[in-house]
Amino acid sequence: LERQSDITSITGCFTGAYAIHPFSKRKLPIWTAEYVLAGYGTGAIMAVPCGDERDFAFAHHFNIPITNILGDDFNGKEANSSKDVTIRNSDFISDMPAKQAMKLVNDKVLEMGIGKVVLNW
Repeated sequence: LERQSDITSITGCFTGAYAIHPFSKRKLPIWTAEYVLAGYGTGAIMAVPCGDERDFAFAHHFNIPITNILGDDFNGKEANSSKDVTIRNSDFISDMPAKQAMKLVNDKVLEMGIGKVVLNW
């Protein structure tokens, strides 16, 4: 709980490994980060720094480039976690409302057989 609430102490390191983005096929660097908790979600995460406060702080701290997927809704100084934005610079979901884009990404992951949709309560 302490790590979950504390975003001022930023630790982590680049592993030297890369993952391949399933849609764009771009190489993505894999980092370890203390703020990513084992019980959160279903496993590994893909950080979206312009849309998540902790991801933004981590990327900023380690000078990791931040891809602006929110267009004018991202000011470059803080994350914008609103789901009422339009997605930009994002391949087949560009120019879509975020809520619609999330559904389309889930559908594509299922169609490609590379994951599943899980709902946590």
